[in-house]
Amino acid sequence: EHWKNVTIPEQFVSRFGDTKFIDKNYGWLCGQYRTVIRTTDGGATWEDKSPPVYWDAIRSIDALDKNYALIVTSAGAIIRTYDGGETWVEELPPNTYTNMLHRVQIVDGKVAYAVGNEGAILKSTKGSYTAVEEEDNEITGYSLLQNYPNPFNPSTTIKFTIPASLNPSQGGTLMTLKVYDILGREIKTLLDENKNAGEYSVTWDGKDKTGNEVSSGIYFYNIRFGEISISKKMVLMR
Repeated sequence: EHWKNVTIPEQFVSRFGDTKFIDKNYGWLCGQYRTVIRTTDGGATWEDKSPPVYWDAIRSIDALDKNYALIVTSAGAIIRTYDGGETWVEELPPNTYTNMLHRVQIVDGKVAYAVGNEGAILKSTKGSYTAVEEEDNEITGYSLLQNYPNPFNPSTTIKFTIPASLNPSQGGTLMTLKVYDILGREIKTLLDENKNAGEYSVTWDGKDKTGNEVSSGIYFYNIRFGEISISKKMVLMR
């Protein structure tokens, strides 16, 4: 019957393009510069759940429950979260599919549709975008764990896994592990090499590519195995 303004903290103000609420209290807003913010109390407070910053904008978001959501962007990227926005998996990286995507709809845990420019209609089924497969809302195959400790000072450890079932028979898997700041600028490359199947850990010492200490703040670490891209957020506190 009546509409009223919902206050958004100044640091989260964006040109919002879409919203999705699971119930009267739990929902997301999304918009330019890949902004995603989440509320669990009907808009009284908001949390930043954005994937790593990129130049494109989020055009649409849909969610199956409080954990599983899917977004599409103006650069044609398709990105999922299985844990309420703590972790984002790029199933279709930006500029792989060149058309702008406008809307996305989740049918169930395995099927979703996205539509975009020039009559584009994309369907996601289990394993259709990348080798990432989901079962019971868990990412199997390649994995990236939350860094520890987090927050940290001066260093933190990042662990990841390459499964034997998805590893080429010879030469290993070409992968990169990079650190970015909150504006999406590359801070340091931690790994850029072939790796065989197994569990690995890498330490970041809180320094940039020139060896200088970076300031306190939010950073993202991104691991990429070919078309598979997984990112997580970490906090450095000097």
